[in-house]
Amino acid sequence: MGYLHQGHLSLITEAQKHTHLTVVSIYINPNQFTINGDLSTYPSDFQGDINKLKSLPNEVDVVFNPQNIVCCLEGGGHETWVRVEKLEKGMCGKSRPVFFRGVTIVVAKLFNIVEPDVAVFGKKEYQQWRV
Repeated sequence: MGYLHQGHLSLITEAQKHTHLTVVSIYINPNQFTINGDLSTYPSDFQGDINKLKSLPNEVDVVFNPQNIVCCLEGGGHETWVRVEKLEKGMCGKSRPVFFRGVTIVVAKLFNIVEPDVAVFGKKEYQQWRV
């Protein structure tokens, strides 16, 4: 989601051990926030993130930073959502009803675009990894 910290950088370093090409996605997903959610206050510093990536011992090959990979958020048009309802109901989806729907659609689109052989998630994202 951006605003990279040492935990993110350690995940990138770990990913680089398992692949010959590293793609880092920096994307603040509006679909993970409710209408009254905290999107407007979510921290963002793209240039700072780039500088942190440049400080890594091994170079990142691609920084994937789409402005909006979720189509048709406002107004008409086709919408496709990926949901894992059984899993999301037993986790923080109870208090954040649109969070996992936002995660699953963006990760599905990212994986369809990038076609990774390896994806690295932190322990903090255990619920997202499960869904």
